Amino acid sequence: MGKVDYSNQLETQEWENKRQSIFKRDGFKCCRCGSCKELNVHHKKYLPNKKAWQYPNGLLETVCRLCHIEIHKNKSIQSFGSSIGRNYATL
Repeated sequence: MGKVDYSNQLETQEWENKRQSIFKRDGFKCCRCGSCKELNVHHKKYLPNKKAWQYPNGLLETVCRLCHIEIHKNKSIQSFGSSIGRNYATL
């Protein structure tokens, strides 16, 4: 099977299962502000050769949409010892 791009990974049942387990662990609220609305799972850094659902739980946290935008607004995502710039202001 070929490499599945990241956006397609987020459509899988494996990711949905992982996502729900992180939400449950974090009490279905944002770890930053406590909001229960528009929740996302934030990858604190990206790892090579891992699918979205293969990350250790310690590298994932529940955040609301607004906090997720703020996290990435002026901060690059750490990836394999370097960083990748991402713009989440349009979410």
